[in-house]
Amino acid sequence: MTEVTVNICSLAAQRTLGQTSNLLTVDPKTGLNHFQTALPKLGASGISYEQTFGAYEKLVPLRQLELAFGEDFWPKLHRLVRSEHQHDAPVDDYTHDPVINARQYLALASCAGRTAGYDLTDFFVHKWALPIDSAGVAALAALGLPKPPVDPSALTD
Repeated sequence: MTEVTVNICSLAAQRTLGQTSNLLTVDPKTGLNHFQTALPKLGASGISYEQTFGAYEKLVPLRQLELAFGEDFWPKLHRLVRSEHQHDAPVDDYTHDPVINARQYLALASCAGRTAGYDLTDFFVHKWALPIDSAGVAALAALGLPKPPVDPSALTD
């Protein structure tokens, strides 16, 4: 996700400068923007976050979290991670090890849920199909967070 997450700041800069979001850029071949191409795929059988979605489509759920939980969502999440993991050993972001990737996706879902204050399992696992296994789903449930009042996966710019 490294090449995707760096664009969180790019989207914020575009908003600050009054520019149109890259997520709203229309593909001349399809006539659709990235929200419009990604959202119909959500929850479909056989989808995989890593394989089904293009680079900008992978950015859509990250923007949806801001839309659902506020412009300060990512700064809050970053503060949480820095405070809890400041002494951790570096992680190889470019690994293709599915075990390490699954652990990193679970960490994202856990930190996002804790930052939002809601159980985002449905959003991450069932809608966006992040590779979080049953043990990961159980770990997210163990956080004891309530379901969000709004489905973040339905939100668009």
